[in-house]
Parts: sequence; structure tokens; C-alpha cells
Amino acid sequence: MLDLDALVQRTTGFSGADLESLVETAVDYALDSSLSPENLTLITNEHFEDAFDEVKSSTREWLSEARNFGEYANQSGMYDDLRDFLKKHAR
Repeated sequence: MLDLDALVQRTTGFSGADLESLVETAVDYALDSSLSPENLTLITNEHFEDAFDEVKSSTREWLSEARNFGEYANQSGMYDDLRDFLKKHAR
């Protein structure tokens, strides 16, 4: 049985496209481990573990750059909303 709570915890910061790629990669691993088209292997936590080795969050770099704007280029207050959002939601 899949540990969905663990998956949710590990995908914080993943975009929708990142999640799609993670699931597709895990499915590929499950298909690769299937004995035949008639005897398919159910997707497991191990397949997701393998997928996490390949798929990373694509939003972290953007969030880091946005954080820099909010902290260091905000003399006019133009990025106050961005700064506040990142303080509340980004790790």
C-alpha cells in the first residue's frame, strides 16, 4: 500500500508538472518491474523512491530568486507582498 502521507511530505514545493513527472517516472519503474503485460506490478513506495532519485522540484530555484528580490531589491516596497508570501509559505 502506498504511503500517501510520506509522498505528500516529500513533494512540498513541487509544481503540478513536477508531480506529473514524479508519478510518470514511478509508473515507468512499476512497468519495468512487471513480469509481462498480463501480470503487471502494482506501483509501490519503492517505485516512488526510485523516481525521487530522478525527479526534483523545479520551483526551488525560482523561490530562491524571488526571495532575493523580496529581501534585497525591495527598497520601494514593490515586493512586500512577495516577501510576505514567501515568509508564510516557502521553506
